[in-house]
Amino acid sequence: MVISAHDGPLGRPHGQNGLHVADEGPWKYIDPAPRTVAESGLPLGVLEELVLKILRSRDRPQLADLVRVLAVHQQLAEEVVDGLVRRKLVTVQSADSPLRAHFRFGLSDAGKTEGDDAIRRCAYLGAAPVPIDQYARVVKEQAAARVRPSPEQVRAALSHLVLPETTVDAVGQAYASGRPLMVYGPSGTGKTDIVVSVANAIRGTVVVPTALYGQGQIIELFDAHHHVPVENEAIAHADVDRRWREVQRPVAVAGGELSADALELSYDTVRNVHVAPMSVRCQGGILVIDDLGRQRSSLQLILNRWIQLMENGCDTFALRSSEAITLPLDVTLMFSTNLVLNDLMDEAYLRRIPYKIPVTSPTAAEFREITVRACRAVGLGADRDALEYLIQRLYSLPDVEPRSCYARDLVQTVVDAAAYYRETPRLTRAAVDWALLLYLGERAPKPESIELRRAA
Repeated sequence: MVISAHDGPLGRPHGQNGLHVADEGPWKYIDPAPRTVAESGLPLGVLEELVLKILRSRDRPQLADLVRVLAVHQQLAEEVVDGLVRRKLVTVQSADSPLRAHFRFGLSDAGKTEGDDAIRRCAYLGAAPVPIDQYARVVKEQAAARVRPSPEQVRAALSHLVLPETTVDAVGQAYASGRPLMVYGPSGTGKTDIVVSVANAIRGTVVVPTALYGQGQIIELFDAHHHVPVENEAIAHADVDRRWREVQRPVAVAGGELSADALELSYDTVRNVHVAPMSVRCQGGILVIDDLGRQRSSLQLILNRWIQLMENGCDTFALRSSEAITLPLDVTLMFSTNLVLNDLMDEAYLRRIPYKIPVTSPTAAEFREITVRACRAVGLGADRDALEYLIQRLYSLPDVEPRSCYARDLVQTVVDAAAYYRETPRLTRAAVDWALLLYLGERAPKPESIELRRAA
């Protein structure tokens, strides 16, 4: 079976050197679509098993369907199918048109047996994997070319928060450096909001493979939870290796549920396929480890692993076959914690996290601005006298250190009360006293009005 270079949209004429590479975006790091098994970097057996599994799971698919699922060039798909036809495992069953892309294929009895055996060995069914050496090269090239955010971009990302300029500048410099960052301070001061806002403000895209291949094993990498695909019209008709997918720079947030297992290559025993760990899925993006010190796994274990990864720029994983693979690491790591740093970790760890940024409780002026924004966000009317009354009452309490989250919570309590009593919500002195009493309990100041609800 020989296909013409002009046979349908998948057999486009080539340029003088036979290659077309997208000139813009991350696709410039990706080679043209391989035309042969040798160019794919994969063993023939891996591709044959993928084809057998597709044919076993679909009813007489067209060659074009195989090309689409495998995400390979039609010439490569034909080479694999031709070999299976010669081995009498695959048969040509019909043709919807004279174009070879429209030929339909099925399995012989021997092919069905081979397909079932292939599924039992590994149930992965999708795009052909990318060899680890190709993947490592692309990750390193993308990392070297990454554009870091400007001060203006960081300020815009944090503009919804009321923060000291020094905090904004410190967070921006830390992120732009690409080195580990830790924000620390009391709970309720907005630490998580700070790091997540900066993380979500990152611009640009990266390319990631659907799956990897190494040491005879397939490793699933693309994850719809972490990877948001991007439609790039510039490569719609370009000759690129479509085993790769363009996605927004990934952002992942892991909290107290983070365990040591999340840092390791896992193995799906039902489908018999390896699954890439969080660090690999976040390549080219940001990983936020929130509430550090509250994880189920040992803090020392987590820090040891992550700091070594950041210093080495790579990680080594054990496969089910007892062999090992090494993958590059291109992740910006952000920590947040409510714990005192000296209690959380010793000096050796602290030295290896170069950016440590405190986030403190708001001043009275900052709390006033936070409250105004919280009222505006829910459409709550607030007179100046009631606002100043709230600040005075809250900041006069000897055993209360107002946190940034208090403003949002108190405003919401006022809104809840108005909804319950079927009133128009307003921030009044009586509403402030009622909200403080409900929110602070025994620590609340004595209300000025005994008839709180009636006074409201």
